[in-house]
Amino acid sequence: IYTVPANIVDMKGNIAALKLVNEGLRLQPCSPSFVDARDAILRADQMLFSGRYRCAISKAFSRRGLGLNASTGTSTNDRIVTEDFTPISGNSLSSPTNLTACSGKAFNYMATSSTPATTFTWNRPAVPGISSVAISGNTAFVLDTLVNTTNQPITVTYFFTLTPDLCGGVPAAQALNVIVNPTVIPTVGNYTICQNGTVPNGQGLAVPQVISNTANGNLTISSPTFNRPVNSNLYYYKSYTFVAPSTGVTNFEVINASLSDGTDTYLYLYQNSFNPLSPSTNLIASDDDSGVGLYSLISQSITQGTTYILVFTTYSSGSTGTFSLQSNLSIFSGVNSWFRDAIGGVALTTGPIFNPVGLAGSGITNTATLGTTTFYVENSDYGNCRTPVTFNINAATVSPTTISGSLSGSLSNNCAGNNSGVITLTGHTGPVIRWESSDNNFVTNTQIANNTTALTYINLTQTMQYRAIVQTNNCLIGKSNVGTILVTTPPTITAGTVTNPITCGGVGSIAFTATNLPNGIYPLTYTGTGLSQNVVV
Repeated sequence: IYTVPANIVDMKGNIAALKLVNEGLRLQPCSPSFVDARDAILRADQMLFSGRYRCAISKAFSRRGLGLNASTGTSTNDRIVTEDFTPISGNSLSSPTNLTACSGKAFNYMATSSTPATTFTWNRPAVPGISSVAISGNTAFVLDTLVNTTNQPITVTYFFTLTPDLCGGVPAAQALNVIVNPTVIPTVGNYTICQNGTVPNGQGLAVPQVISNTANGNLTISSPTFNRPVNSNLYYYKSYTFVAPSTGVTNFEVINASLSDGTDTYLYLYQNSFNPLSPSTNLIASDDDSGVGLYSLISQSITQGTTYILVFTTYSSGSTGTFSLQSNLSIFSGVNSWFRDAIGGVALTTGPIFNPVGLAGSGITNTATLGTTTFYVENSDYGNCRTPVTFNINAATVSPTTISGSLSGSLSNNCAGNNSGVITLTGHTGPVIRWESSDNNFVTNTQIANNTTALTYINLTQTMQYRAIVQTNNCLIGKSNVGTILVTTPPTITAGTVTNPITCGGVGSIAFTATNLPNGIYPLTYTGTGLSQNVVV
């Protein structure tokens, strides 16, 4: 009891207990919670005595409500405490137990323990909002694909059982919590343009831009930080900028939070601008705990057309995790960002529509080079979960066997230089992209900039052929049948030569020279002094 051995490993009884507590004081963080202090003492036992007293220490804590699944709020604001009497086994997970995953992406996890020869079994129950069925396994490795069918983060829990229990009891299940974030579902996830074409304004890859009265956020160690007003510590934060759609008292509140320090939150509301280096400037309202539990709630009169910035942060410095906000107005609009990289990198641009042609960093300077480029889009409400999309530049090819429609209209009996008519395309599939004309049965042709189904011609001087060119599928084009506009050239009659003089009441003849005479009979009138008669050629 009173003799302190020279070798630490020989310490027992109250000497060992005092050593563990004092070493735990050195290992625990500043302003520790009860759970922090418990874990520090257990770590001290592992460091000093290789876990000799772990079972005794764990049983003592468990009897008093600080068991395996116990939790406390923030270290300086312990107002929500979860008691738990589950014994802390001598065998526990040393791998991370709080992770995030993206919907539809493979989730890989390798469970580890500091205890040699540990065997693992686990199970994951079905969770509402996750389409994946319940599964289980008897290895340390988890390979699972979790599909979040909602637009909210959902927590999925895997329960691990580690054997043997070094404290001689029944092993208690240990929880691995995975927050599954939703991903963006594009409205246009595959966009194709023809070589040397131009993407029309308002077209391209597209994702929905929805403004709602709720927003989901995720604070990570990569989130920006600021010194909270009247506080010198650094806090992770997320800001939401909006223009007030109406005038009146508006509520802004936290409706859910799963943070590393518990659930305690803070809200700040700024007008016109927010400067994280000067967090008291333009601040018009703030709140800690006016909402449900430790959640924050601000009720503030706002003015239509004025810009406001709502800032979410945590009670404790350095806290991370997910949260949800709600307002009685639709003001939250998640930012869609477009990337070349599946992970990391700098956003090329933001917005609901993405046209990469000529955009710096996209790798597509123009549409002359054929190929497919994969881009990625993420929404700021869904963390770093990106969805792949593809932009294609295809060659324009003609399908010689495709008849895209039939031509009808004034195709014959047109007099040269004095004609007009309309040719109409019917029975085709796909939009008309142009017309073509030819005077040599399309040995050569002239393109006509007309993308309608009707082509008007006027005052043709010779027979012409026409056809419509139709976009049938992506860059595959089809040609209609050929319509021929038959143009008749009027005969040219030159002066006649009298070969047999015509006398009054007599019979004579005049020889005419005629060119461009098609088959037919043309009446001509010969006029002489006191005489008029028809001459038939």
